[in-house]
Amino acid sequence: MPYIQDFSRNVAEFGFLTTMCGNSVLIYLTGWMTKQIQGPYKRMIIIFACLGLSFSVVEILARPFVHSYNGAFVYFSLAKEISGMQGIVTFLLALYAGLYAALISFVAVQFIFRYCILNNQDMATMLFKGWKMALWVSYALFFGALRIFLCFFCGKFDEYSMDYTREEMLNVYNMNISETAGMIIVAYEPSELDPSQIQLRKSSAIFWCGTVSILLVQYIVMVFCGTSMHFQMVEKLKHFSLTHQRLQKQFFKTLVCQITVPTVLFHMPIVPVLSAPFFNLKISIQSGIIYSFFSLYPPIDSFLLMYIVSDYRNALSKLVSRNKQVYTGSNAFSTQVSVRMT
Repeated sequence: MPYIQDFSRNVAEFGFLTTMCGNSVLIYLTGWMTKQIQGPYKRMIIIFACLGLSFSVVEILARPFVHSYNGAFVYFSLAKEISGMQGIVTFLLALYAGLYAALISFVAVQFIFRYCILNNQDMATMLFKGWKMALWVSYALFFGALRIFLCFFCGKFDEYSMDYTREEMLNVYNMNISETAGMIIVAYEPSELDPSQIQLRKSSAIFWCGTVSILLVQYIVMVFCGTSMHFQMVEKLKHFSLTHQRLQKQFFKTLVCQITVPTVLFHMPIVPVLSAPFFNLKISIQSGIIYSFFSLYPPIDSFLLMYIVSDYRNALSKLVSRNKQVYTGSNAFSTQVSVRMT
């Protein structure tokens, strides 16, 4: 069914274009147009937007796709243009997975920051000001690097995994698995003691547990901070000005949306794909169509922030008005010149 792969390509290209536009505008507005967004949170938004841009660029280069087959799933690339560079493509696929883990982890960092701001602004300043921001970026990159490690060392091709998926990949994608860049997770293999029985592969179990643990850690942080902020917000915000109260509520709403969207659109659909091999079902599904929607996360996140936070809406209005005045002024100048010439 090549139309599924074509649709995946179209979604990825749309995600790439909207990310380039949305995140670039967000970075410009945050850096030069917004008045109320200052200090550590300003840097956080710019860092997060840059991570989103990097994620989108790697996605459009690697073109990741997943195929679920019985007790296995194959994570590979549909990028025919660079298919000959197997090592580079494999690295890009792992980097793509790592950048997504870093994105989700950095959302957790933003929850921690907003929690600290609400409870103790001095503590927030102490923990996030200046060079200390690098420690929080390192926190996100650590989980990204851990995901890359899992992909490389738990999903690497071996003789058994290639034999298991060789015929399927040839029939569905006309690909020789020996010449394909990517990773393979096969949940079970014949037991050494009794070949008629199967046993769980350690590498597959480590991959699944590691991947789930990375997400679980971030969700625990976000749920704890989010729940605490929800119940404390009314009381804590009494000590802030009305403008600051409104801004804090908008930031909190943005963070909730930032985690709700990937949970509903990406994580809930992808859990069955990651878990299916362990049920050893008789299936053959081009499940990579779900992965293509991951490319929409960065632009959705940017547009949500610019829509919810009034400072961005005001900055956008000023930017549009300024461009309109420049355009109108240019037209007026052109008209005056043409009149004088006649």
